[in-house]
Amino acid sequence: MATQLIPQQYVGRMNVVGDCFVFGAALHDNQPVYLDIAGPATSVEAVWARLAQGKEARIVPDTGSSIVLQPPEPGLYTRFQRKLEGLAIDHLLLVHKAITEPVKVKAPMATPIDISINACMWIWPTSPMPKASGA
Repeated sequence: MATQLIPQQYVGRMNVVGDCFVFGAALHDNQPVYLDIAGPATSVEAVWARLAQGKEARIVPDTGSSIVLQPPEPGLYTRFQRKLEGLAIDHLLLVHKAITEPVKVKAPMATPIDISINACMWIWPTSPMPKASGA
């Protein structure tokens, strides 16, 4: 299997209690599936808290219209956060739990056919069998 890397690329800014920078986002019907942000810890954590509560947040690119992030319900994201030493910023990845905690799904199966009823006439004795003891 080939490994593919997705390079980080500046997307825009988010502001809840202060500016933080978005370096990657994956959306499905305006619902965030993946979000990569960096900035002061309070700013990054405020974005996480807002999305974790199921509230709307916006990415504001330098040009063009803002990108609305609308989580359908609270508690859908796994948070990966670390402090970048020497830069005084935190790096946060939010990943949808469907990716980090997949659920095993079994495909529906057709009901098995009971062949024992059909084969019963072939194996049913027509005359009584003697006892195994020979009596």
